[in-house]
Amino acid sequence: IFDYASLPEVAYPAGFPPVKTLEDEIYYLEHILPERNQKENLPAGYGIVVKGTDKVIGSVDFNHRYGDDVLELGYTLHSDYW
Repeated sequence: IFDYASLPEVAYPAGFPPVKTLEDEIYYLEHILPERNQKENLPAGYGIVVKGTDKVIGSVDFNHRYGDDVLELGYTLHSDYW
């Protein structure tokens, strides 16, 4: 995940700053994301994996749009797979 989340061309359009360190990404995945999902009653996100491998090249996540009851589906994808 760090491989694509640290790329500016992936991170900024997805709405977050590029991840600076692997430790920051691990902390986000273990603490911030689960707490956000629980607080906002969101389903867990999903990884996008290259078929036949364990290589994670992106993710699909859910977000509440602020100000209404709409659930938004968003994704990030490593720029090598655009």
